[in-house]
Amino acid sequence: MRGGPADAGPAARTVAGHALIAGSPARVAEAVAEIGRIGVGGIIMAFRLGPMPHEIAARSLTLFMEKVAPEFAAREEAGAQAKAAE
Repeated sequence: MRGGPADAGPAARTVAGHALIAGSPARVAEAVAEIGRIGVGGIIMAFRLGPMPHEIAARSLTLFMEKVAPEFAAREEAGAQAKAAE
């Protein structure tokens, strides 16, 4: 019989809070960092949803590249340096 909790699928597919990341650059950075901490090796991102105007999507992408991505570049470098020191 279908419809029970076992049929719901993983939270990433059934719970919006597990499938979507939105908010301030700090909130997005923390959410992406958490994904890395649990061992996910990569994520697929979309910056335009539905009928969102191009200008808003472009601003979201720019904000991500200016405020969020540099934080992960720094973490990647620190991790590489730590491994090299071992």
